[in-house]
Amino acid sequence: MLKSISARLNNGLDSLVRVTNILRRKEFQIKDISMTSALDGCYSDLIITIYEDDKLGVNQAINQIKKIHDVYEIREVN
Repeated sequence: MLKSISARLNNGLDSLVRVTNILRRKEFQIKDISMTSALDGCYSDLIITIYEDDKLGVNQAINQIKKIHDVYEIREVN
């Protein structure tokens, strides 16, 4: 099943790399990534779609991403 996560990051490629690296190390299967600059220019809005299975769900992915210091407003997208 596909699930999407939305997060606000500090603007820049470093934040995106941190998020994708942590998901890759934890062996989440990423289907899609979309990152757009927010209107204020200080932040970027990120939407990641992952494959959810029995052992790796969207809640585990959110908990892992929350550990990164430059990630704000993370939530599951319905």
